[in-house]
This record gives sequence, C-alpha cells and structure tokens, in this order.
Amino acid sequence: MSGRAKMIGWFLGLLLLFLIGVLAGFFIQETQRAFDIGDLSHVNVEAAEVAFEKDKSNNSLVLLIKALCFRREVLGEREWEDKLVTYGRELYARARNEEVDLQTVDDEKIMLQVLSVLRDMGAHR
Repeated sequence: MSGRAKMIGWFLGLLLLFLIGVLAGFFIQETQRAFDIGDLSHVNVEAAEVAFEKDKSNNSLVLLIKALCFRREVLGEREWEDKLVTYGRELYARARNEEVDLQTVDDEKIMLQVLSVLRDMGAHR
C-alpha cells in the first residue's frame, strides 16, 4: 500500500472514530435528559414513607414514588427499588379501583415519566 493510501486510510479511520464519539455524546446527553421531574433531593424518603403510612393519601403516595424514582434514576441509588415497586403497585391498584386519576394527581409530564419507570420495573403487573 502506498503512503498516500495509508494516509487516507488513517484519515478515514480517525474521521469515523470522531463521528462515533459525537454520536455517543449526543446519545448520552439525551439519556441523561430523559428523566426530568425536578429536584427531589430534599425529600427524605423515610419521612415521606412515614407520612404516607400515616395518612394513606394519593398525594403522599405520589410524592413518595417521585422521590424514589428520583433517587433511582437521577442519583443511581438502586437500594430503593423494592420499595419503588411496592408503592408503584399500590398506585396502579388505586388507579384500577378508580381511587386515583393518574392524569390529574400530579403534572401530566412528570407522571408520564414516573409511570414509565414503574412500568420498566414491572410495578404495573
């Protein structure tokens, strides 16, 4: 192979690597933006759980679930997954029994994201 052909090969290889890097960067950025329900880092999960167990209200349940989703999706804290599934199933049971309207219990865009996480975890079953 001639020197010119090698140089073209190297150039095309580097160009391909650059394009792959740019596309990977866009994909990672989109993935990180995909879950945006606001900053719930201030919500103490244990206190939210106690509040829900005390009053059993839909608002307390949704706040607890949102806080658990935030911890899992944004902070990467996987130790809350069992509780998230448990409380997610409670929310779905209430929806099936028409005790809560999932479209009006909170902001619709936020609830769509939360419900997507719950579905991915199997809480809808």
